[in-house]
Amino acid sequence: MLALALQAHEDSLCPGCGQLLSESMEPTLADFWATMPPVRCHACTALADAQEHVKESKHPHALRHVVGMNAGWEEALAARREGAPADQ
Repeated sequence: MLALALQAHEDSLCPGCGQLLSESMEPTLADFWATMPPVRCHACTALADAQEHVKESKHPHALRHVVGMNAGWEEALAARREGAPADQ
């Protein structure tokens, strides 16, 4: 039953934007849709940089990069949350 409910829910969403089809396909609401400024996934940026560095190597598509955090990330995040600059 849960699987059927999940499938029904997923079928009600636009595969492109994830919004409800009943709202996103409604012509009356066309002028009400807006986007937020883009945000950057820094993990994806790190992966893209790593892939760029090996693009000339033999079979770069066969290389798998593992993304993770460098030491000190917890302290930098805690400082940011306390209002201090992240590089302290």
